Amino acid sequence: MKKYIFLFLSLTCLLSVNLRAQSIPVVYAHRGCWLGTEVPENSVYAVEMAKRYGYTTIECDVHYTKDSVMVIMHDTNDMRRCIRRKADNSKLDGTLKLSDINFDDLRKYYVLASDNPQYRSPVPTLEELLTACKENGITPLLHSDLIESYKVAQQMFGDNWIAFCSTDAILKEARKISNCLILLSMDNVTADQAIQRLKAIGGRIGISSMSYRMFTREFCQAIRNAGFEVQSSIFPTPHDAEAIQNGASILLSDFCYLPNKQKQPSETISIKKGKLQKGE
Repeated sequence: MKKYIFLFLSLTCLLSVNLRAQSIPVVYAHRGCWLGTEVPENSVYAVEMAKRYGYTTIECDVHYTKDSVMVIMHDTNDMRRCIRRKADNSKLDGTLKLSDINFDDLRKYYVLASDNPQYRSPVPTLEELLTACKENGITPLLHSDLIESYKVAQQMFGDNWIAFCSTDAILKEARKISNCLILLSMDNVTADQAIQRLKAIGGRIGISSMSYRMFTREFCQAIRNAGFEVQSSIFPTPHDAEAIQNGASILLSDFCYLPNKQKQPSETISIKKGKLQKGE
């Protein structure tokens, strides 16, 4: 596999202001560090690539199979984008829901989609992905509604993991079992409303949102001044840079390296449509 140069911190080059060192946000890898159609998202390999490219934290999606095994998968209602048939790497003919298949059959008949046979790996269990995180010095961010997944993370990492969902009641339960960082996903709220919800959970906590319009300078500063984190969640360019400038403390980044085979490796990399690509 070619050695790709992955510059996730080049976002800061888009800013028109000088940032204080403490204002530069931490960058988390959304579904791990996946590389085009080669390294699959939410895979053990995506954890290993995250370490290679300098990430310290990865986000992953935790869900149950039909027989209640916790696995890492995002597209639970239609897995055709994420998996292929193990026997011949062919695409699925129709919709397959994670909740409709037992774990043994998922592992027996399917692998994660990749153009490279090296990376056609099984859909990982929660424990397998967390083990990979531990071995590679990566902090896991569990995007999960499953309290059981939080208990497993707490057992393996102590308080050095992150709970992430949009349900206040679930995160209140998470706080009972851990002093980990908690990120509450919310949209269309004022800063005062967000602060009230964060205070109700307490401890190390912050807001996460995919709504870049909500992350004004005034909004971010109000949340930060109250002592909470502000995570921008896969904002498109240039709104990711605006979030940094306005005070976001964490970037959940969906950047991956998408090689253009017509370009030479020595060419520069630029940011385009939320992905890192070779300069055109």
